Amino acid sequence: MLFYAIGILLLTHAGYSAFEHHKLASHTIHSALPLDIIVETIVATVIIVFGSITSIKNSPALTLDNEVVTMDSQYLKPIRATDASQLDQIVGVSEYDRFDNRIEFVDVIAKRREYAEWIKEQE
Repeated sequence: MLFYAIGILLLTHAGYSAFEHHKLASHTIHSALPLDIIVETIVATVIIVFGSITSIKNSPALTLDNEVVTMDSQYLKPIRATDASQLDQIVGVSEYDRFDNRIEFVDVIAKRREYAEWIKEQE
């Protein structure tokens, strides 16, 4: 939280400094943004990103019985490939069904023929 506050304060100051520089430069010769404003912007961005990365932690969860469940690790665990494909295995879908059944791969003419044949069978 402290990193966010410092980063936002620095970024706000850099923005205000850039605004002031633009106002002063509009009345005189146009010049590039000073190096200290650019460095301050980069440092503020790095501090905000660092603060956001360090603040990612697992929060405790509640079960249906209102029991607090804490994770083994303080930070997020990586997902194993077998766990990610577990639902596809349960449902009985192959790994490539998502690709094979996309709209671009469906033969519309063949589907129309199948539909016409189905209609003829229904009559």
